[in-house]
Amino acid sequence: MDRQVVSSVFFVIALALSSSTFAETDLAAQLEAAQASFAEAKAAGHAWRANRLALEAAERALAAGDEAEARARIDEAMQLAEASLAQAATEAEIWKTRMPFFNP
Repeated sequence: MDRQVVSSVFFVIALALSSSTFAETDLAAQLEAAQASFAEAKAAGHAWRANRLALEAAERALAAGDEAEARARIDEAMQLAEASLAQAATEAEIWKTRMPFFNP
C-alpha cells in the first residue's frame, strides 16, 4: 500500500509540472479546430467578421501567454463558427420559401 501512495504522489507531481505544457498544446489544438471551423464557414459563404476577430484575439492572447483570455476567445470563435455553419445549412434550404415558383 505504501508503494501505491508513493507512486500516486509522484504521478501528481509529474502531472502538476507538465500541466502548463499540456494546457498550451491543448489551447493550440483548440485554436486550430476553431480556425478549421471558420475556414469551413468561409467555404460555405457564411464566415462572420466577429468570428475572425475572435480568432485574432485568441491568437494574440495565446502569444502573450494569457491562457484564460485565449480559452475564452477560442470558445467564442467556436460558438460563432458553429452558428455560422448552422446559418449556412438553414439558408441552403430556406431560400426556396422566398421564391414564389418554389413555394406553391
